[in-house]
Amino acid sequence: MRKITVALLLIVFGCGIAGSGWSAYQGRDNVAKASSLVASHLLAFDAEPALDLSSFLARGEDAEKVLTADLLEMQSADWSGAETKKDAAIEFTSRAISVIRTYTRFRMSNLQVGLTKRRLLAEEGALAQETDPSLRDLASHRLQSYKDKYVEQLRNFNHLTTAIGMHCEMLLIANDGIKVVFGESMGLDVPTQEFMKQLL
Repeated sequence: MRKITVALLLIVFGCGIAGSGWSAYQGRDNVAKASSLVASHLLAFDAEPALDLSSFLARGEDAEKVLTADLLEMQSADWSGAETKKDAAIEFTSRAISVIRTYTRFRMSNLQVGLTKRRLLAEEGALAQETDPSLRDLASHRLQSYKDKYVEQLRNFNHLTTAIGMHCEMLLIANDGIKVVFGESMGLDVPTQEFMKQLL
């Protein structure tokens, strides 16, 4: 009976170690995936200058979905004996999601501001050349509408500029934590870190 009890304890203990090892290994894999997705998203236009915005937005959404699924998996997994790695992996993945989401909105906002600014300049030119009083009045109202739109979009862009800087800073801090608990080879690569620092 005693031998059976000892054998059962060894099995339970072994399962616990295996479970912890699996969680730590899976966490390492998830961190590597998050690092890769952040890098490919932030540096997308450097790697593919001809990339269109719709493809960029779709990739961002896909990356968010993948990382959100990983985050939920890590949060529910048994990390017994590897809690520090769990906390670091979850924090890193959570911050990665925020960076990808905010950078997507940042790029979209930047495009909108640019398009509206070009339209605004065109309307200013049209108003300057208009001589008919009634048409000039219509052009003036149209110009004011674009001015209001531009101010609102610029306000949103400035907000997102601040937000992406904040999220990048938090991810860089989380990245330091990853390197401490998983090793220096893990986390964001140097080009991605340098790109993020430019956004601070």
